[in-house]
Parts: sequence; C-alpha cells; structure tokens
Amino acid sequence: MSLLGRRRHDAGSIGDLLEKSVFLKLPLGVACAVAIVAIMCSGKVIYRQESEFYEGQPAQADVIVDIDYDYVDSEKTDEIRQRASGAVLPVFRLDTKHLDDGRKGVEDLFAMIDEVSQDKELSSGLMVDRIIEGSAIELSRDDAETLLKTWKRDRMFKAMTAVIERLRAIPIIRSGDRAILGERIILIDGEGAESEVGASGVAGAGDIDALLETLVKEDAPGWARGREVCFNVVKSIAGANMTFDQAETEVRRSMARDAVVVPPTLVKKGKKIIERGNEVTAKDLYVLKAYHDALRERFARKLEKRWFYIAGVSFLVAALLLASSIYLKRYQSVIYGLNSRLLLLGVLIAGAVLLARILILIPLWRITSDWKHMFYYLSTISIPVAAILVAMLLDRSLSLFMITVLAIIVGIMRGFDLSFLLVSVMGGIMACYSVAGVRRRSQMVKSGLVIGVTYFIIILAACMMTGLLPGRQMYYQLGGGVVTGVLSVFIAMTLLPVFEGVFNITTDVSLVELSDLNHPLLKRMVFEAPGTYHHSLMVANLAESAAEAVGANALQVRVASYFHDIGKLGKPEYFSENEWTGKSKHDAMNPEMSSLIIIAHVKEGVELARKHKLGKLIVAGIREHHGTSLVYYFYVKAENEGGSSTPVNEEDFRYAGPKPQSNETAILLLADGVEAASRSLSDVSPESIEKMVHDIINDRLAEHQLDECDLTLRDLKLIGERFAFILNGIFHSRVRYPDKERGDDGGGADKKRPEKGKAS
Repeated sequence: MSLLGRRRHDAGSIGDLLEKSVFLKLPLGVACAVAIVAIMCSGKVIYRQESEFYEGQPAQADVIVDIDYDYVDSEKTDEIRQRASGAVLPVFRLDTKHLDDGRKGVEDLFAMIDEVSQDKELSSGLMVDRIIEGSAIELSRDDAETLLKTWKRDRMFKAMTAVIERLRAIPIIRSGDRAILGERIILIDGEGAESEVGASGVAGAGDIDALLETLVKEDAPGWARGREVCFNVVKSIAGANMTFDQAETEVRRSMARDAVVVPPTLVKKGKKIIERGNEVTAKDLYVLKAYHDALRERFARKLEKRWFYIAGVSFLVAALLLASSIYLKRYQSVIYGLNSRLLLLGVLIAGAVLLARILILIPLWRITSDWKHMFYYLSTISIPVAAILVAMLLDRSLSLFMITVLAIIVGIMRGFDLSFLLVSVMGGIMACYSVAGVRRRSQMVKSGLVIGVTYFIIILAACMMTGLLPGRQMYYQLGGGVVTGVLSVFIAMTLLPVFEGVFNITTDVSLVELSDLNHPLLKRMVFEAPGTYHHSLMVANLAESAAEAVGANALQVRVASYFHDIGKLGKPEYFSENEWTGKSKHDAMNPEMSSLIIIAHVKEGVELARKHKLGKLIVAGIREHHGTSLVYYFYVKAENEGGSSTPVNEEDFRYAGPKPQSNETAILLLADGVEAASRSLSDVSPESIEKMVHDIINDRLAEHQLDECDLTLRDLKLIGERFAFILNGIFHSRVRYPDKERGDDGGGADKKRPEKGKAS
C-alpha cells in the first residue's frame, strides 16, 4: 500500500463513518420524536380557557359548560363553618385551690391564737407579734389584736370559713378575660363536671369587695369591728377562680367546623358560568377552575381518550419533524449530512421543549400576589434561547425554521394559546437576528435588550387584542416579558460553551478569542518560525478580503490562516521561508524524505490544534489548506534523479487531504498558494501579479482541488481580483528619497547627479 493509501485509510476513521452514516438518521429522528412526545404528554393537559380570564378584567367570551358537574361553594362553606365555630361557647375552668389554701390558713391562724393566748408569760404585744409572724395570712396589727382579745372568736372563725365556702360556688373572672365572656360560657369544675353558666352569674375581679361585704354581712357577727376583721381576712384570700381554656375552646371550635358538611352546588350542562363583558370575580375563577377540574377528572377516567391525545400529539410531532427533515435535506444539506449536527439540533429542540414544559407546570397559582403575572410568559424563554444557540452553533436560517416548530409545540402545551405563539415566534425571530454578527460576549447585552423590547411590544399588542386593559396585571406581564427576553440571552451564553465543547463546534465568539495574536502557538511561531508567522499574517489578509468578497465567513478564514501552518513548528528550518543562510536542509536529503517532512506539517499541525483545543473549523483549515495537491518541487527532483529507468510514485508526493470541503478552506488553499508564489516573483508589476494569481487559481481548478466546495466561477473571479488588489498594495513601488552623500534629487535610484560643467 502506498503512503497516500495509508494516510487516507487513517483518515477514514470509524468516527467519520458514523458521522455521515445514512442509517443513523432515522434512529436519531425517532429518538427526538419520542422525547418530544413524552415531554408534551407529561403532566396535566392545559385548557385554553384557563389563560383567558383574569380577576378584575372583563370576560372576553361566554363560558357555557358542556357537562354536568358539581362544586363546593367555598364562600358558602366558609360562612357556615364560621357560624358553627362561633356557636361554640368559650370554655373556662373553675380553680378553687387558693380557697382551699385560704381555709387551711384560717384554721392555722385560729389554732395559733388559741395557743398563744394560753402562754401567760407573754405580754399582749408579744402575743400579737407572734400571731402576725406565724400566720400565712396577711394581717394588720389591729386585726391580730382584735382576734386575740375578742370573746367571739369561735363565731368569727365560723363566719370566715362560711364565706370561703360560699365563694367556691361563685364564678369570678379575671379582668383580662372579661372580653372573652359572652352571653353564656361552659364552666368545668375541678372534678371535670361541665355546666353552662350565664354571664349574669359570673362576677368580675373588680366586684370582689362588694361581694365580700354582702357575704360577711350575712355570716359575720353583728358588731362592726368583727365584720371588718372578717372582711380583711377573707379579702386576702379571695380572687378570680376561673381561667379561660383557649386550647380546649379551639379544639371544640375546630371540631364544629370540621363537622359541617355543605352539599355541593350542581351546575347543569348548558349553564353559562361566565358572561362576556362582565367583570371576572374571584368566585367566577373558582367556578371555572372547578369546571376544568371536572373535565380533567372525566378525561382521566376515560383512559382511551388520553391515548387519543397522545396519538394526536405523536402525529403532529411526526409531521413537524418530517417537514424539518425535508427542509434540512433540501436547504441545509451540509448539516443534514453530519449526524453530530443532527444530534445537536435534536438535543436543542428536545431541551427547549423540556424547559418550556417545566416552566408551564410550575404551580404559579400558589403565588398569591400580582407577581405571578410576571411569570406568565416565562415558559416562552426556551424559544429565544434555542434560537440563539441554533443560530450561533449551526445556521441562522435554520434557526428561523426551528423557531416556528418550537413555537407550535409550546403553544400546544400552553393550551393552544395564540398570545404564547405570537410572543414565542417574534421573540425567537428577534433573538435570531440580534445575535447576527456578534463576536464578543459583551455584545450579547445589547441583544438581550433588543429581545426584551420585542417582548414588551408583542405582549402589549396581545394584551390590547385580548382586552387586558391597562392595569396592574398588564404591567406585571410587560415587566416579566422584558425580564424573560433579557434573561434568555444570559442563559444562551451560559450554555453556548458547553455545546461548543461537547459537539466540537467553533462559533464566531470563540473565533474572536482565538484571533488574539498573543495565543501561545502564535507567540511560539514568532520566535521559532518568524518567516512562517509573517507568511500566515499575509495569507490571513488575502483570505479575509477574498472571503468578504464572496460572502464567506471572513473571521473563520482569518483565524484559520493564523494557524494553518503551525505544524511547521516541529521542523521550521526545513521550510524555505525560515531559511536565512541561503542553504537548504533538503540539499543533502533525497526527495522522498524531503516530501515526507513537508507533508508531515499538516498532520503535526492537526495534532497541535487538537492539543490546544482550537476547534473543528481550525482543524479543517489545517487539514484542507493543501488539499491533495502535489509537492511539485520534490516530485520533479525525484524524477530527475531517478531518470526514466525508475518510475516515481506520484501518490507518495501528494498531501493526504481531504480537498477543501467548505468555501472558507478553499479560499485558504488559494490564498496560501498565491502568497507563497508571490515571493518568487522577479517582476512585481500589476500585470505579472494578476497573471500569477490567475495561474494559481487555474492550476487548482485543473487539479480538481476545488471540486468539493461550493465556489462558483464568478466567486473565483472575485477572489482573484481581491488577491491581485492586495498584492499590488504590498508590492507597490515607492519614490526614492534624496541621498545626502550622493546628492540624489529624489527622481529615482537610476538617476545620477550631473557632473560639474555638463548639462543634465
């Protein structure tokens, strides 16, 4: 097998076969269709009516139900439950522990008085002091002295205990609980027995003095001083004896609310639940939601109808993908021929549908404020995101087609909502065009503003057409639309490097970053192969100008030109532009070895490009910038050295290729040949430059190096004119400036100063 055969065999890798395999296209399409159908059919089915009515806005259509359904009237239910809860009496608990303690304190007091009065050694004053100190009841000195000296002590003891016992049966409420007291209450005593007590039978804490005066007057001795002492002692014991049991009250009221069963309200088929022109109320939306819930419930019960829906979605998706396939095959043949690009397109479409589905299923109704309206068009954000990614990764015209497909799918998932379709299509179109010519990530900010303004205008138009008159809801939707448009750009720019890396795609944004002449490979070239570096810059200028003339990607051509000869960094001294001594390394080598070294710079350049992750476009420029052309100098040298007796295998002196597959790499091939040939011109007149350019282009045509690109004869004519124009500018003649020593007058190097005494 020849060297060329081996090289081409290596190039035809399994990856290349899979890349262009026709048999993989159908599985890719089926997988994309299945993914989209699964995403669209997940979750609940959205009905269009759900997005047409807004609280406080006039209804734009009548809603007449087509099934019998019932719903629980929430307002009526809440009202009945509130009444049931309000009918539950507040619960109080009777607590007489302080009275038990007080009675024991009285008993201890009188027992101590009896004991102290028997001690004859104590004076009257000391007896009083001991009584005050030993009593658990607070006593004044006068009251203690009266109790010590009175002969009606037993009568007073009985009166005090009688008053205390009577206090047990009288409910006394705290001042702070007075507001809770209704007409009647539930009173639970210490043994758990319940009784219903009227408010008239409850005394307040502020009424204790008057109550005690009445009780003491009835039970205490007839003399005034005795009643006063009884009053003072019992007052120190008496107090509120009932407390509000809030926990028990709430439990009983909750049970009363839960026990309420309100029969559902029946809505008969044909009833108009919303009338056109009337202001939509919260109750209207509640009844409408119940109607939609009933529809979904019936839909779920009849499983076969769910399959009808899935079948319908499947047919629609199949039709859309079939139309997309026809479009790709007819108008995007390059993308259609590459399975990796089809996979990328499928991932972007399915990803956009998935993002839209997730955003649609977010329960925004749980947001009770007007902020929920700000997220109304949020699910359309996947359209401009996909439009930007398709435009920058694949093709702008393809992006416009895909926008329509995605907008239809999202519109269906959103319940055939026309406003969503309008916003999606217009936002996607503007996103596609706003990123045209974007070469820096900072320029994307401007694109975001353009998309945001587009959202504002289309949403405003949709609101006006649907009767969503100026109000808070419309303002929130407009603001949300602007935020959605701006946010789509930042999402797209975040995802762009991911897709670039995974699918090995180089966008204009990455090309601009690679065009920095401070790239490590270019800086190496300056010091290790300066002739090659200068040659690359010249080729870049020629190729960029030619690409602009024929509408090719000028930025791609320029960047590819910078790197097309980086393979020469391995052995820079073996290439003529880097030979400064006048002696060639190839003089002592046989032609075959020299040819191998020259041809190897392509393979080594590809390896360097992949090592430095320059991207597929740059690698293509390196691989294709010589096509399968012949290393003519060493081929002729081999023929001359071998003579007629030893035939030379031409394939051993050809580059492995492939031939240029795109207009950009074809222009690079021509620019590389023209720039190299221009260095050998002895006559740099416009005529000779034009002839040289014409010959180079014709030679490449004759060698069939341009057979696999789309350049036309008209394109080649324009390219040749640009090459000649640039080279004439480089090799233009200049007027010689006067030389002081020779006395030149600036008329040119061939003019001499006239000798003295002779006419000039």
